[in-house]
Amino acid sequence: MFQLKQLPCCLLSLPFLVTGAFAQGGKGGAPAGPLIAEVYTVKKEPFTQTISTVGTLKANETVTLVSELSRRLVKIHVEEGSTVAAGDLLFKLDDTDLVAELGEIDARLKLADTNKKRVDNLLPSKAISQQEFDISTAELSILEAQRATQAVQV
Repeated sequence: MFQLKQLPCCLLSLPFLVTGAFAQGGKGGAPAGPLIAEVYTVKKEPFTQTISTVGTLKANETVTLVSELSRRLVKIHVEEGSTVAAGDLLFKLDDTDLVAELGEIDARLKLADTNKKRVDNLLPSKAISQQEFDISTAELSILEAQRATQAVQV
């Protein structure tokens, strides 16, 4: 007995069966001509892609520079955005007073050196005390340290 559940399947397959019966295997009509095809040879070539646009660039990194000395900025040695290496001179601060102080220390250092040579000659003959010799030696050492410190600031 024919079941109703099989009816939808039969109805759905009926159009395909009818079309296949009338097609006659594709033998009807004029014979088809040759197929036209385009052929390309694939070869390796450089590929460059350029995008033109308008916009604003923001740097990935920024640096805030602060001087340890409160001095007037005299000269800027680099342009904004340029690349710099470690140790490059970026700015010049006003150091006229530091240079003057360095000159003063040099003069006092020269005097202390002369005094040290003098007391070196006088100490063996007991013309001066050991204390005066020690003071002269200490004064020379102090001025040498001051000069080194001042030279770093300049």
